[in-house]
Order: sequence, then structure tokens, then C-alpha cells
Amino acid sequence: MWPVVLLMLTTLTLRLTPLDGQLLVEEALQKNSKNGFSMHLLPNGAGFAVKDDRLLLNAVAMYQEISCTVHLEGIPIVTDNKLNVREPAITTDGAVCNLALALFKPKILQSLEAHPWDLAKRLSKASADAKLSGPRLPPQLGCVREDQIAIQAAEAKSNDLVVNLAISPRPAGTPCP
Repeated sequence: MWPVVLLMLTTLTLRLTPLDGQLLVEEALQKNSKNGFSMHLLPNGAGFAVKDDRLLLNAVAMYQEISCTVHLEGIPIVTDNKLNVREPAITTDGAVCNLALALFKPKILQSLEAHPWDLAKRLSKASADAKLSGPRLPPQLGCVREDQIAIQAAEAKSNDLVVNLAISPRPAGTPCP
């Protein structure tokens, strides 16, 4: 007869404040500064907000010599253990930027698809580095590796992005970064 080994799975709900969300999205956007296109959220928490069931991103998009403030609104989703938005609506302000939107929109959509927001990686780093700002797991979980974190669901709720997580135990003797 085989011994029974019980592994306790921890489930929890994490609320990402607008500043936490902004930090997470900015990390993903930093990976997308090629082909002359870049996008940066507006600073000081103005780039990430939650309204009703939607995430709102306010950013400056730049392509070649054109720079415009863009507004993205979408429903949070989880894909491949990363966060993103579905049904994104993208708008901008002003006549020139409205004309440029046809140029920006495919690049923004491509950026979102290519660079989802890696909350598991961020939480893993923060669990090993108390000085790292932004979203973090409860301290009693200790150091948690990225492969232990499963993002189960995400929804916009009460001005925060609410994320349901499952944290699996780390096998004995497995190092934590």
C-alpha cells in the first residue's frame, strides 16, 4: 500500500489597487518598445482604474513621430496564468489623434496579446524580496515560486481588480528564488 501524502492547496482572493495594477501593466509594457511603437501608462496612478466591471487604462502611445493619449477599456480575463483584457475598446482625444487611432489600434491590440500581465511572476518576486513594491501575497505564505501560483479568475470590482489564486505547496527541498 502506498503512503498517502496530503498537499494543502491555499486559495485566496487578492485585491489589486490601482497603483498595484499600474505597476503590473507597466512591467508588461516595458517589453514592447520595438518596431518604433511604445506605450506608457499615465503616471501617479492615473493610468490604471476600475469602473463597474471594466478595467480602464490611460496611456501615451508613440509610433514614429506621433504621440497620443489613448484610453483602453476592457473586461479582465485570465489566459495562460496571466492577466489581460477582452473586448478592448480603444479611444483617444483630439482630431489628429482620432485620425492616428487607425494606426495605433492594431499595435495596441498586438501589444496586449503579446505581453499579458504576469501577476504570478510579480507575486513570486515580491514573496522573496520584502523591499519590492506592488502586489504581494500574505507574508505567512513565505517564499512562493512562480510555478506554485495558479490564477483562477479575475474581475473588476469596487475600484479594484480582484484576482482569485490557488497556491500549491512547494515540494520539500525545492529552492525558492
